[in-house]
Amino acid sequence: MALTQVAAGLLAGSITSSQITSVAGSTITGSQSIPKSTLPTGSVLQVVQGTYAIAVSNSTSTFADTGLTASITPTSATSNILVLISHPTISKASGTGAQANNDVGIQLLRGATSISRFGRSLLFQGSLGVLYGASSHCHLDSPATTSSTTYKTQFKNEDNNGASCTVQTAEAPSTITLMEIAA
Repeated sequence: MALTQVAAGLLAGSITSSQITSVAGSTITGSQSIPKSTLPTGSVLQVVQGTYAIAVSNSTSTFADTGLTASITPTSATSNILVLISHPTISKASGTGAQANNDVGIQLLRGATSISRFGRSLLFQGSLGVLYGASSHCHLDSPATTSSTTYKTQFKNEDNNGASCTVQTAEAPSTITLMEIAA
């Protein structure tokens, strides 16, 4: 069918893509979607976030779950996952004296595999002998899968001194944000 003008500026009919030289974006109407596979490297393809606001304590030198977790299903096996973590409230009984050991270790896991370790030296000693701090971390992961992938954090007392470590509170929940990045 040849193109026919049906109204001022409106055409009816069909043409092939080779016949189109350019089209102003403002003239395109209707619903269009760009396939994710055509987006350039570095594009954010999807974002997932998890939060956890229940205080969790651990007084051992063995990693324990913080309760913070999120899952993402990559659209391509070549995609990277940018993981952003915020534990805004971490506290630990300081033991004796202002110079007592005060390190809390945190690790990021993909499934059951530790892929990054970070920690926090707690900086402020309150009047009750408790140290306070916060921790944030980012990690770029290459899971090489299109299956659902779960990320979570764990923590422990790095000093093995029996002091109790606590992460997150209801007033300051921890968050984990997963961004699929086109590679």
